[in-house]
Amino acid sequence: MLDWISARGVTPASDDIVVVAIDDRSLAEIGQWPWDRSREAQLIDRLSATRPRLIQLDVLMAEPTAPSADAALAASIGRAGNIILPHAFTNAEGRADGLDPVEPLPTLAGRAAAVGHVSLRPDSDGVIRHVELEVREGAARYPQLQLAAYRLMNRADPAELHRAVPSFVPLRAAGAYRTVSAAAVLRGEVPAGFFTGRIVLIGATAAGLGDVHPVPASAGSLIAGIELQANLLQALQEDSFIIPAAPRMAAALSCLPVLLLFAGFLRLRPAGSLALVMAIAVVTVAASVALALLRHWWLPPGPALLALALAWPLWGWRRLQGISTYLLQRAERLDPTAPPTRSGGFDSLAREVSRLDSLVDHVNERRGFLLAVLESTPDAMCAFAADGGLLLMNARARALFGRDDPGLSLNDMLLQIGARSAGQDDEFTLGDGRVLAISRSTAADSGEWGGLRIAVLADVTEARQAEAERRRMLEFLSHDMRAPQVAILGLTGLEDPAVSPEARLHRIRGHARRTLHLADTFVQLARLNDAPLARDDIDVAMLIEEAADRAHGTAKSAAVLLTASIKDDLPRISGDGQILSRMLDNLIGNALRYCEAGCEVVLTAEDDGQGAVVLGIADNGPGLPPERISDPFQSFGSSDGGSGGVGLGLAFVAAAVKRHDGQITCESAPGKGTRFRIVLPASDD
Repeated sequence: MLDWISARGVTPASDDIVVVAIDDRSLAEIGQWPWDRSREAQLIDRLSATRPRLIQLDVLMAEPTAPSADAALAASIGRAGNIILPHAFTNAEGRADGLDPVEPLPTLAGRAAAVGHVSLRPDSDGVIRHVELEVREGAARYPQLQLAAYRLMNRADPAELHRAVPSFVPLRAAGAYRTVSAAAVLRGEVPAGFFTGRIVLIGATAAGLGDVHPVPASAGSLIAGIELQANLLQALQEDSFIIPAAPRMAAALSCLPVLLLFAGFLRLRPAGSLALVMAIAVVTVAASVALALLRHWWLPPGPALLALALAWPLWGWRRLQGISTYLLQRAERLDPTAPPTRSGGFDSLAREVSRLDSLVDHVNERRGFLLAVLESTPDAMCAFAADGGLLLMNARARALFGRDDPGLSLNDMLLQIGARSAGQDDEFTLGDGRVLAISRSTAADSGEWGGLRIAVLADVTEARQAEAERRRMLEFLSHDMRAPQVAILGLTGLEDPAVSPEARLHRIRGHARRTLHLADTFVQLARLNDAPLARDDIDVAMLIEEAADRAHGTAKSAAVLLTASIKDDLPRISGDGQILSRMLDNLIGNALRYCEAGCEVVLTAEDDGQGAVVLGIADNGPGLPPERISDPFQSFGSSDGGSGGVGLGLAFVAAAVKRHDGQITCESAPGKGTRFRIVLPASDD
């Protein structure tokens, strides 16, 4: 993997580095190796004349040759002043381990600007990836050839030298650096300024010379020693070595993915854990690649991946063991008397799951039955914990309170819906007029829930309205219906010579008519509230005109002007014609009864433009009594002190409008008359 990363992160070969190759052409033109050292001296002189920055002669020269040739080479090295020579190592004599340097000839080394070793140690697979920049033997230190060159050019040590771990050298493929044949230099075929200011590395590239080394496949598998030195020099200049993490740091960072995985194990389900393992593995590899490419820092992902591969099955085993124990415990708790299951799976865990599944189904059936009972209860029901906080509620309670807020007390819930005390213990009135009666259970011990309390909220609106109606009916029967009968009995026993029999009979007839009118209105109101409507499409104009015709005689005898104003093309309404006619008769009759001579009663009908018909009955009479203005449609109201009205007529009117899905309003002021406005929805047809 590191080889692949190195190939992706390598930079282009530097133009400042030039290889002068002792290649096959050089051997063919100049002769077989080794050459006479005077030839090497001639090569150095030719290169030195072009003023290169530095010259490296990667040729081991530990043995003397012809004195004149050695002297010529030494003189050339001295004249150049910027020559670096290599040396090798041999096994130390007289010691079990250790190395001894094999230095160049003293006459040559003394003239060189620097000397450095070119020893290479392959990895376990025989491939060259690392280079020791400095070999230490006791107190002696031997710099690598390129380290010596770096020091000579920069007058300082590279940062790489001070790192305590061996570094990976990024290698370029063979032929990446600009290469010139040594024969071409000796024949003067290279332009004069080509080497000026550059670093020149002289070394063998010919196949027969054996200076070829195995390298990673990404670098071409084989590379000449001089090109390997060029790669090393550029890595020093760019500080582009890939530095392996220290063993302790690598171990610590390798543990981090495992810690993240175990943290995920505590929160995730098995499918999520598997996804997390894969994600951490991908991130680990990606982080290792990114660190190597961007920061030149190598953190091997292998240990972390191995730890992840071991952690996953171990944690799975631990989970299975925990699940098995849990299943046994829960099965025992659900039904201690149930025997262990011998079937239902191919192993013990599957059988335990089957047993628990059967018990859970049984418990769910019971729970479903209890929930069905709770939901089917006709009243709102809530369960509260010992501290008064809400635990659960049924559907009717959710419809009443709007939402389920666990932890709220019953009083808080009542306040949220604007409930107020209805004057009796545990009865509350809502904003829409409904009355709730609350029944509370005593605390019951329910195990983990503590003292469980149940509250049932019953809608008793109709019952309370019926009670009020019964009270008003009793008042009506005991007072308003009884008063005319008492008057009749009084008149039948009256022996006043001042009252003629005709006058007495007239008064008895009036009280009897009043009793009959009250009884008839009472019966009509009772029927209206209970009997279904006989609906039909009704012509509103005809309905108003017929009502005006029926009241014409009464209006004429009372000297009251009765007029009707009806708009054209009124929509029809759907309703019971008999009930609507009686409704209009009651309103018109009341207006005529209380208006004085010369007053006017006006009937109107118009379309409101929004799918409804608006009826109006207005007069300019004395107006309603003050005690009736606040609630003119109240039934069984108090008598007006002689008028004979107890509110049944207007109560019938209000009930009739409500049964027809309409709305009625009343405006009245003493001495300014009364106006009723009725809005009835138009028929859909």
